[in-house]
Amino acid sequence: MRSYTVLGTGAVGSFYGAKLAAAGHPVRFLGRSDVPTLRRSGVRVTSRDGDVVVPEVQAFDDPDAVPASDVVLVAVKATLPNPAAATLLRLAGGTTAVVSLQNGLGIELDLEDAVGTRPLAGGLCFIAANRMGPGQVEHLLGGTVTIAAHRPEDRGAVEPLAADLLAAGIEAVVVEDLVGARWRKLVWNAPFNPLTTLLDRTPTDLLSSPDGEALVRIVMDEVVAAADALGHSISHGYVDGLLAITRTFPPYRTSMGLDVAAGRPAEVEVILGRPVAEGKAAGVAMPVSETLLRQLRVVTGTTAEVAGHR
Repeated sequence: MRSYTVLGTGAVGSFYGAKLAAAGHPVRFLGRSDVPTLRRSGVRVTSRDGDVVVPEVQAFDDPDAVPASDVVLVAVKATLPNPAAATLLRLAGGTTAVVSLQNGLGIELDLEDAVGTRPLAGGLCFIAANRMGPGQVEHLLGGTVTIAAHRPEDRGAVEPLAADLLAAGIEAVVVEDLVGARWRKLVWNAPFNPLTTLLDRTPTDLLSSPDGEALVRIVMDEVVAAADALGHSISHGYVDGLLAITRTFPPYRTSMGLDVAAGRPAEVEVILGRPVAEGKAAGVAMPVSETLLRQLRVVTGTTAEVAGHR
């Protein structure tokens, strides 16, 4: 069976790593301060779909000590500069496929130099899960992964990953347009992550208020307009579908809201800064999105990405 290294032991990395390990794959978790706990207690995912318990795991805090794996899943937050790049340079495996599960735009371009000639792909995770402690994840809903190759020569890495995820009980969808898939996920992330963070509300709180829903729709429409201008057409029916699904969510805090509340770096630029910049470059005004972006920069004490991404 294919072996996996999971870079990042938060909710996303622990969830997918645990599912793959429970399905029999060798999985190596690369973390930091939580590694001693992982070595002692393993990983546990509690879920209404059924708990997943992996009592013994391979956990490392040194990239140089991790054996070469067939696939590296990048599950650290995509703050800038992308923290995964330096780690990927140190991970062994000249043919290891690298799949970024990170949010936002321009992720694969950020990782290209570190990945080199190894296959590179992106995976968009549609999941609500919270890290409750080291190796402890509460899975609330979802888990589907949309996967696409970064370059034509990377396509051979996509189908095997999808097959492994499906066999592990995770819905996996393979698409051709990775950038378009990232824009589609931003239709949800761009409004809900900033608004829940700035207003201290859950996604369902926002939709229970006419003004909250209006704000969400405005940002969604701005993202759709920018994507369309850049050649990634998204139907407005997609917006209605996302809102309908979100109304069924249990109350939970978005990852950006949790990060900002805890004083951790947040994915402001990849989720909102880059989309606004690309929209502007394509001649699309995104005034509400830009206002939220500026507010988040004030709250987080960050500044605009100066050089942009390639």
